[in-house]
Amino acid sequence: MKIITINKRAKRDYILFKKYIAGISLLGGEVKSIRAGKVDITGSFVTFDYKNNLVVHGMNIEQYKYQTQDHFDSLRTKQLLLNKQEIRKINDKIKLERLTVVPTKLFINDNSLIKLEISLAKGRNKKDMREYLKEKEFKKSKKSYINI
Repeated sequence: MKIITINKRAKRDYILFKKYIAGISLLGGEVKSIRAGKVDITGSFVTFDYKNNLVVHGMNIEQYKYQTQDHFDSLRTKQLLLNKQEIRKINDKIKLERLTVVPTKLFINDNSLIKLEISLAKGRNKKDMREYLKEKEFKKSKKSYINI
């Protein structure tokens, strides 16, 4: 498994719950750009479209430099490929528990397929953010204290 990019902002801004691994419907030039590492998922988010499919918005894939396509859209919405049961579970969790879906990691699996790890998440408020930062600082100081 080769990790291409990680959404560090998602871990900071959200409390992450269950994780799912989804395939992505991509074009040829997008695949080559992702394999070259020219992708950014920091500001991206996942929603349902009118056909009840999960789609990713805001995933920035740069144009492949040898691609001859004139009208390349780097922020095109991409469909996620999941089982119907998983889509139903995610939809139920979103509606009942008021959660959001955030992309956390983009990687190439052992069969050389590009996969996106998505997580059910809940946004952190100011109190949660302060607690998270205190805990993170404590772990950092504890680690440096042990290494001395």
